[in-house]
Amino acid sequence: MFRIKGQTLGIIGFGRVGRLIVPQAKGFGLRVIAYDPYLPPNVFKESGVESVTLDNLLRESDYVSVNAALTEDNRHLLGIEEFRKMKPTAYFINCARAELANEEALYTALANGYIAGAGLDLVNGESISLDHPLLQLENVIFTAHSAWYSEHSIAEIRQRAYENIGRVFRGEWPKWFINPEVKEKFRERWGK
Repeated sequence: MFRIKGQTLGIIGFGRVGRLIVPQAKGFGLRVIAYDPYLPPNVFKESGVESVTLDNLLRESDYVSVNAALTEDNRHLLGIEEFRKMKPTAYFINCARAELANEEALYTALANGYIAGAGLDLVNGESISLDHPLLQLENVIFTAHSAWYSEHSIAEIRQRAYENIGRVFRGEWPKWFINPEVKEKFRERWGK
């Protein structure tokens, strides 16, 4: 067992969720680095986080947390070569999308000691069978992909929807819309 303070957390995908992790991680005394090729440098600087390449993140991190959206460009972003770059004492945490990591490569990395362990709350497919290879390993912890759920979060989700509908009716842009590229196309067409 190691002291958390002074260790390094590497965040892959530094969007809204990735940035929300930073204050908690720093509260435990972790050094935080991040990789996100789609963000400008000022986003990292504003969060007090060093922007690094994926290779550097994998080599330096004691904990690698994946928080990226899944795209065709990053499907299986983490394969056997990436897991071999990690420290043998490092932990892989994926609460984003299972397909960001090659599941067979993850199993190989865990079974052969390339990495120390993994915390997962999802696997490829909708459900996990009892004979799933990752369930056979003692260095994997699974959760139920339900960290978002609470009575308050359900009410908040509904409230956000109503607030965004109101924003649109007032001629404002909704918060957190999924396809921000539409905004520019709308402005080109309608001039607003």
